Amino acid sequence: MSKSTSIFLILLLGSVLRLSVIDWGLPTPYPFQPWPFHPDEEAGFITTLRAAEAPFAFQTSQYVHTKGAGFFYTGAAVLHLSKWLGINDITVKEYYSTPERRKIYLTLRLMVCAFSIGSIFLVFLIGERLFNRDVGLVAALLLALSPISIIDSHYVKTDTASGFMILLCLWLTVKIPQGQRFLWLSFFAAGAAGAFKYTAFSAIVFPFAYLWLFGDRSSILKKIPAGIACITIGFICFFPSILIEPDLLLPGFKTELFRKITQAEDASQPLLMILQYPYRLAMGTGIVAVVIAGLAILLHIIKPGKQAMLLLAWLIPYMLVISSSLVPLLRYSVAATPIAALLIASILTHPYIQSLGTKAQHATRILIAITALHLLLVSYTHIKTMLDKDPRLQAAKWISQNIAPGTVVALTPSHVDDTHFIVSANPEQYPIVFLPFKKDDNVDEYHSLEISVLATNEAAWNSQYAHHQQFWRQLEQQWQRRVTFNNRPSLIGLPMSGELPEDLYYLYQETRVYTR
Repeated sequence: MSKSTSIFLILLLGSVLRLSVIDWGLPTPYPFQPWPFHPDEEAGFITTLRAAEAPFAFQTSQYVHTKGAGFFYTGAAVLHLSKWLGINDITVKEYYSTPERRKIYLTLRLMVCAFSIGSIFLVFLIGERLFNRDVGLVAALLLALSPISIIDSHYVKTDTASGFMILLCLWLTVKIPQGQRFLWLSFFAAGAAGAFKYTAFSAIVFPFAYLWLFGDRSSILKKIPAGIACITIGFICFFPSILIEPDLLLPGFKTELFRKITQAEDASQPLLMILQYPYRLAMGTGIVAVVIAGLAILLHIIKPGKQAMLLLAWLIPYMLVISSSLVPLLRYSVAATPIAALLIASILTHPYIQSLGTKAQHATRILIAITALHLLLVSYTHIKTMLDKDPRLQAAKWISQNIAPGTVVALTPSHVDDTHFIVSANPEQYPIVFLPFKKDDNVDEYHSLEISVLATNEAAWNSQYAHHQQFWRQLEQQWQRRVTFNNRPSLIGLPMSGELPEDLYYLYQETRVYTR
């Protein structure tokens, strides 16, 4: 099979997996669901509309600075293009779901899918240049099947786009032998990546590591001033409002991931989170891929080659930082997944494996094939879950069919300390009481509220706070659990028991309905 046919089929497979159920979890009037399942999507949606309406003063906030203004500006450009094509009306203001708002959501999700599919192609080009064609194709296949990448491409979020920009920087870096312009372009891409998400500034490691490993080390210091200039230009091109609101730049650095790391009570907490992260990652991507990726990384560390060292120079510090967050989030690993795919695929050509003979080479191919197959099974499981009836909507439907209109219904947040509520009981039928379960709330007072029905999810009753836990123990004794809906899957090699990473709760839930 020719190279072009092979990569076309891989891109086609990746596209099918990412475009499947592209409307999953979107706001819809029937059944009543005013919010998307992912609580950040609505904020991203509104921010992108603001960027489209007023690019240089679109009421930015720390949300923009921590989530990635480059993403919102790109989304704004896509919306203007869709408006010019007569697809969208980007002046829609209504909060609740309308056909126009759904079309805008779908347009932005398709943009995210385009970034994800583009990442597959970039991984192929990088693997082909750093190693050979087969490594590029295998890495592209692994990324096409990546469950985390597939899930994240269904959200209007910045992680997939920033991951693409990191890969773009790496691709330009490996083309440096073709001309000095690619060095400056890689610096520019690193700055642009930082505009999409601050953690993506880490892409700057690639050009400097390349110069250290493959170039003239004595020239690195001389290139720093021009490199900084290119980085700055790239950042401003995708974040022009920073010239108007520079005061929000540094506060943005101090929130999101920084906040989730520095809130640790002592140094042991981030270390514990780092050690636990591979298991958390296995909950989304499967144990097989995590184990094989770990073995591949270990092999490249023990028996390093320059190409692998280039990849590891970015991957190891990046993973140490994102996995030390006190709130385990799988979406932070989206940018690392393509690099892991390259490292796994490259063991096919590793000199140590080659030196072990034909049997070892065959065994390596079988292991990678098993990894790909398991990734496909996990991805299928996630997509099937999206196709099935969601517990949140099942609970809402049960309430509408079994609870008399006018009955007061209480709802809990999608996860503790958030204000995004998930069981979409229709406020036109039921008076709604929100129980936010904030850390400092006196939750004992909730028992005295005039409520007859409580619809809740496991992220609420699994709270780490002792006074919250006491509330749920009393609830089980004083209320009647009427119905439970659960969509956690059962698949060998996909550990889904116990507490999930926070962003898996947007897809997998147990929802309960209690009555007095």
